[in-house]
Parts: sequence; C-alpha cells; structure tokens
Amino acid sequence: MTSEETDWNPYKERQVLVFKSSKDEIDSIYIKEIGLVFPDGIGVPDYYQSQRVSAKHTNPKNSLQHRETYIFKISAEAKKLGKPSHIDFDVRLKNTWFFKEKYDLEWLENQPERTVILPYGEFSDVIEINDKGRDDPDIEIDVKTIYWSKSKGYLMLIKYDGTVWELTDIIG
Repeated sequence: MTSEETDWNPYKERQVLVFKSSKDEIDSIYIKEIGLVFPDGIGVPDYYQSQRVSAKHTNPKNSLQHRETYIFKISAEAKKLGKPSHIDFDVRLKNTWFFKEKYDLEWLENQPERTVILPYGEFSDVIEINDKGRDDPDIEIDVKTIYWSKSKGYLMLIKYDGTVWELTDIIG
C-alpha cells in the first residue's frame, strides 16, 4: 500500500472515540486493532492488500450488546485484477448504522473539503459522504450522511430521521 492510501486512516490502536447525539445519548467506539492483510490469501501486493480498523462498538439493534467489526477498511489498487483503490466505511453507534459502503479513493480525493465546527474542535479537512442507499435493511437506524475528517476520522453522522451524532472526544 502507498502512503497516500494509508494516510486516510487517522486511527491508532486503543483509542476511544466518544460521540454524543442530538437526543443527549452518549456512545463510544474502541479501536482494537489496525492490521494489514491480503484478503485473497495470495500475499502479493499486485493482487489485493487492505488495511483494516477493527473496533468494538454498540450493537445498533440492541444497545445492551457490543460487537466487533471493521469500521474502516482501505484497499489498495489491485493492478492484476483491475480494481481501483477504495475505502469501505461501516460505522455503528446506538440505534445508528452507516451500512458498509465502498467509495473509490479517487472519488473521495476529489470531494470538496469543508470546515466543520464541533465542541471537540474545528476541522477544515472534512468531506461529506452520503449513503448510496442500496438495500439498507433497517431504515430506522440508517445514517444518511457522514462527515469524515482526514485527520480525525468519523466526526459527525446524520441519520435519515434527523438525529445527529457528533464526536466529542478522542481518548488515547
């Protein structure tokens, strides 16, 4: 993977991302592990290589349970397979889920950056990423838009019902 690709991952192991909703709910995501893998098992970078961020989070369908999933995965260009570099976003909080969507890195790099001001800080490296809306099974928990900071990651999530989750702290 190139440094331009891995630079899209702002997370470090053992960080805790703390979010607060517009309904005064608090939830967090624990960054457990960041790993470089060859999903096709071949082990040859020209085929397929990914960096995955594994995290523990609340089960969106049952806030008393926790799950461990990949909240972010960047996959390098697979030259031999003719696939471009892309990022999978898949973030989950209490009653909230941005269902896994894949976005080509070239498309993400061409999105306009904007400034977002939160209680946690002001960020000028933010892109807006909208749900592609394909076959999302639970519209009640579905996220319409995420705001992604290239330096901090997930900053804000806006659900279809208007509920907003904002990053309030990063611990660790």
